[in-house]
Amino acid sequence: MPTTALETQKRKREYAAKWEAQNREKRSLQRRELRKKNPAHERETVRKWRRKNPERAAEIARKSYQKHSVARKKWQRKYFQENREEIRRKDWIRYRDSRKKRLAQSRARRLWLYGLTAESYQQMLSQQKRRCAICKRRFSKIHRACVDHCHKTDNVRALLCVSCNGGLGLFEDRPRFLKAAISYLRRFQ
Repeated sequence: MPTTALETQKRKREYAAKWEAQNREKRSLQRRELRKKNPAHERETVRKWRRKNPERAAEIARKSYQKHSVARKKWQRKYFQENREEIRRKDWIRYRDSRKKRLAQSRARRLWLYGLTAESYQQMLSQQKRRCAICKRRFSKIHRACVDHCHKTDNVRALLCVSCNGGLGLFEDRPRFLKAAISYLRRFQ
């Protein structure tokens, strides 16, 4: 009795599925051996399958994540306990480097906002002898240099320490308020 190509393919698929079900353990061992012999080929095969089946791959990953969550947390805890110092050292280095980078970027951005270059900023610092234009304290980590500018014209006036710059801001750059504050202070001396 002649069979069509479709019937032949169907029979082959049925036989392969039946054989796979009967020899699941044997096939699993064969796959493991193949993976060990040629891991690059295995990785590429998996990548191709994931690209072809993104929804199924995501579903499998999600189920695996949920299934192994307790074991993964145990492993993570154990790994952290065994490698605590190294992890903290690497975290500190990463934090320190990113912090330096962020500070440099924010400093450069602030100067750019006021139309200053690094050279003009350094020139202002040296002209003021690295001191605040109001209180004359030396700039330090605590008393950082701030660029003081007019809020109406955006013209840079001078470099002030954080305290003096904040005080001017709180008095809204109004001499009348500052004079009133001076007379108030003198009254209670």
